[in-house]
Amino acid sequence: MKGLFVLTGFFVAIVIVGSCLIAYQASLNKMTPYTIAKFEGINPLKGFAPWASDETLDQKYSLVYANTTWREIEVSEGVFDFSAFEERNQYEHWKASHTRIVFRLALDVPRDNEHTDLPDWLMEKIGADGDTYSTDYGMGFSPNYSNPIVMEGHKKLIQAIATHFAADQLVAYIELGSLGHWGEWHIKANEGLKPMPGQAIRETYVGHYLDVFPHSMLLMRRPFAIANGERLGLFNDMMGHKQATDTWLGWINEGGEYDQTGESAALSAMPDGWKYAPIGGEMTHSIPARQIYLTDLENTLKQVEASHATFIGPGGYENPENDRQISIGQDMITGRLGYAFHIQSAILPSRLFLGDTLKGEVRLRNVGIAPFYQNWPMQVKVTNELGQATTVLLEQPQLTQLLPETTLVIPFEVPLGLMEDGKCQIFFSIIDPLTGKPAVGFLNEPTGSAQQFLLGETILQRPIRVFMGWLSGITRQK
Repeated sequence: MKGLFVLTGFFVAIVIVGSCLIAYQASLNKMTPYTIAKFEGINPLKGFAPWASDETLDQKYSLVYANTTWREIEVSEGVFDFSAFEERNQYEHWKASHTRIVFRLALDVPRDNEHTDLPDWLMEKIGADGDTYSTDYGMGFSPNYSNPIVMEGHKKLIQAIATHFAADQLVAYIELGSLGHWGEWHIKANEGLKPMPGQAIRETYVGHYLDVFPHSMLLMRRPFAIANGERLGLFNDMMGHKQATDTWLGWINEGGEYDQTGESAALSAMPDGWKYAPIGGEMTHSIPARQIYLTDLENTLKQVEASHATFIGPGGYENPENDRQISIGQDMITGRLGYAFHIQSAILPSRLFLGDTLKGEVRLRNVGIAPFYQNWPMQVKVTNELGQATTVLLEQPQLTQLLPETTLVIPFEVPLGLMEDGKCQIFFSIIDPLTGKPAVGFLNEPTGSAQQFLLGETILQRPIRVFMGWLSGITRQK
C-alpha cells in the first residue's frame, strides 16, 4: 500500500511539474515587430516584362514577353515546330534563369510589308478567306475568323502550344490573343475590313484556351461576359495613355457596348476582377518615354494604381541611355506594380522547454496594389549551430487571400524530431514551385537572405526529454 501512495505521488508530481513547464513555456512566447524597408531585388510574377527577344537587356526581370504567329509555329498542316519561336525569344536562356513568360498568339500583325501571319497551307485551304489591307496600322491579312476551317485549326494549334509549354511551366500569363490586329480584339472595319465576329464565335476561340489551360492565368483585352464568368484577368495595351486607359477602366467599372460589333451588353462590369485575376498589358508606344516616365509620371502612376496592374509588357522597359530621370521613373513604376509583402511581426518562443514541436505565428501584410495570384507554399525552417535543420511547408492559409492592405495570420508548427538542444534560428520564406527555393523578397530590413527572412532565435532546453530517457531506462531495468 505504501508503494502505491509513493507511485501515485510520483505521478502527481510529474503532472504538476509538466503543468508548470507548459505555463512557463507559454509565458516565454513573445511578439517581435519588424521594420518596413525598401526591397531592392526582383520579385517573381510581377514588374516590367520586356521583349524576350531583346539581347541588350542590362537589368534583371522576373518576366519577359514573347509572342508568336500561327505561321511561325505550324509549318505544315499538323506539323508544329517551336524552334524558330524559341530561338527568336531566347527561350533556353530564360529557362535557365527561371524567368517566366507573358505569352500571346496573334493571327494578324500589321507590318510595313505585304504578308500574312497565317501559314501558306492554311491560306490555300481557306482560299484566302479574309481581307488583305494597307492602313495607317500597316499592311497585313485579316482572316475571316468565322471560317470553320480557321476555327478548327486554331483549336488544334492552341492544344499544341499548351502541350509544348506544359513541360517547363515557364508561361505565367497568357494574353488572348488570336483575334484582331496584334491579337487585341479590334479590327479596322471602318476601312472596309470584315469586322470582329459576334459573341458566339469569339467565345468559341476563348473556349480553345480554357479547354487546355485550366490552371493558367488567362487575360483578355476587354471585360467580355466570358471573362467575367470564367474569372479571367484583363490587359490594357495603352498603359501610359490617360484617355485610352480611362476608357478601358470605364469598360471594367461599368461594362456596356462592344464598339467593334455594336453588341449593347457584350462587356461586363468587373470592378473587383483584379481581386482574383491579374491585370497586365503593354506600355503605349504613342507617347515618348520622357513624357511617360518624367513629365507625366504622376498620371502614369495613377493609371497603374487605378488598374491594380501586376505587370507591364512589352514596352514597359525603355533603355534610359544615360537618362537617369527616365530610370528613376521606371523604378517608381516598378515599385508600385503588383503585390508587396511586409512581414509585420512574429510570435516565437524565447525558449522551448517542453515537447518536440516549435509553435509560432507570422503576420504577413500586403502593402501593394494587387494580390499574389498563385498559392505558392510558405516555409518555416529551423536550424541550429550543429548544422541540423528541419522545415515544414504551409499550404494553409493561402497567399491568394492576401488582398492589398490586409494581413494574413500564418500559424505554424515545426516538428523538431532529433534536433539537438541549443540555440536555433527560425526562418520564413515563400517557395517557388518551379525551383523549390525561397523566391519572394519582403519589405523588411534584410535579416538572413532577402528571400529567407530570419524571424528570430530560440533556445531549445527540453529537460522532459532527459527525464523520459531516464524513466525509459528504469523501465527497461525492471
